[in-house]
Amino acid sequence: MQHTVRLLTAVVFVALLALGAVLVNVSTAHAATKLKAVIDKSEHQMYVYAGDGKLLYNWPASTGGGYTPTGTWHVTGFAAGMHKSSKYKTKMYWTVYYEPADGTARRAVHGISDAANVAALGKSNAGMGCPHLSVDNSKIFYDLAAQYKHSEVVIVIQP
Repeated sequence: MQHTVRLLTAVVFVALLALGAVLVNVSTAHAATKLKAVIDKSEHQMYVYAGDGKLLYNWPASTGGGYTPTGTWHVTGFAAGMHKSSKYKTKMYWTVYYEPADGTARRAVHGISDAANVAALGKSNAGMGCPHLSVDNSKIFYDLAAQYKHSEVVIVIQP
């Protein structure tokens, strides 16, 4: 009888552990959105919202037009300060990376400093696919996004 009680206790313990693991996986798989950036390609604007839906910022932006895919993504990485694009050899400031699911090249919301692209902010398309902001606004967005896990920051690109 004592052996049966021990066996039953062990089975219940293992079942509870398994249930706990399932609950942990469910809770971490669907992390709540803490920060949401909505980039509107037709308006040439970027709206930044807190997790509760409150508008925090509205900035002029530009995209690569047809080269910028629409959709919703989570952040995949960060690059502080200034670095150069390995593909285009252009300066990118305060970069927040995201990966389109369609298999196209990695994209990033980043600041730009060259006169032609700065002049396009809020007015027209510029670049080869990445959403652009001013250097100052890209620093603000970088600082906000870097506070959270990648899965808690959502980037939405609208037509």
